[in-house]
Amino acid sequence: MRCCLNCADNRDMAETIIRACKDGRTGESYILGGDMIGMKEVFDILSAHTGLPTIKTILPAGIGRLLGRMSDMAEKLTRKPQRMTSFAVYKLVRSNESDSSKAVAELGYSPRPMAQSIAEEIDWMIEEGIVTIPAVSAHRAA
Repeated sequence: MRCCLNCADNRDMAETIIRACKDGRTGESYILGGDMIGMKEVFDILSAHTGLPTIKTILPAGIGRLLGRMSDMAEKLTRKPQRMTSFAVYKLVRSNESDSSKAVAELGYSPRPMAQSIAEEIDWMIEEGIVTIPAVSAHRAA
């Protein structure tokens, strides 16, 4: 399923929201976007950082939409929440581009690269014991 997500690190966004509260112009709003990143790129970053194999096949959007509708029906029948709902698929395949230039110019917004954020998140999850990735553990022990 081809999709691009507009991703920004929450730390950068929180820092800029605080700055907007202090230094932003009254009545103004600021868009805080980040890198436009596709799922294939996310999987490649995860693979490069963990040593795990990357995902090679991504579903076409049409199949994702069909599975989303099927998931919606399953949710109604079972009364159990589903992950791949038609709304989730819609959010994945729509364009999410945004313009953060006003926040950059007025608030100094400077989101770090998403590859860095993903790598730091993986490291944190490993350190906290949330996930165990043998390839990463072996690599770090060496």
